[in-house]
Amino acid sequence: MVYIAWAFSSDETLFSLGISYFPSRYWAVALPAFLVAIMLCVLPALFAVTLSLTRPLTSLDLVFDEHTKPPVEKVHPDALAPLYDIPLSVVNELMYDHAHTDSRAAWS
Repeated sequence: MVYIAWAFSSDETLFSLGISYFPSRYWAVALPAFLVAIMLCVLPALFAVTLSLTRPLTSLDLVFDEHTKPPVEKVHPDALAPLYDIPLSVVNELMYDHAHTDSRAAWS
């Protein structure tokens, strides 16, 4: 708010308020322009870095990695089933095998 008040008030108004030292009016235009220019450079740079760090589609790290949780074989009947990663073969069967008319039947 102080920045906007300084940018839009005249020098006489600031002097009448007892403010005798303030930056050049150049900075009222330059500061927002610099911030916009920085954002226009930083956002594409972050996007490029993210793309460069993404694994290729042929990488097996997209299927299995150190955080993969296999399904648990035995679970107590009254307990909630723990979270696990759905195997890729099951996903492919449900999505691309048109022999199953009801996709929920494969889960039961």
